[in-house]
Amino acid sequence: MKILGIDDNADINELLDTILNGSGHEFVYVKSGIEGLKLIHEKKFDIVLLDLAMPEFSGFDVINSLVKEGLLT
Repeated sequence: MKILGIDDNADINELLDTILNGSGHEFVYVKSGIEGLKLIHEKKFDIVLLDLAMPEFSGFDVINSLVKEGLLT
């Protein structure tokens, strides 16, 4: 599976990277909601793991943007 992680916590990103890539999944991560939106527009992911409480552009902002664009219902 192609999995995107959007989280500002480096420890969580590294842990998920070790576990998911070690299990045969393709896991990439970014540290901000804006970076995450950019990747969502560029590539297709099966799952997005999203931190809701990030500074500046939160996970809720990511969700609201995707709904407005019609990419999430």
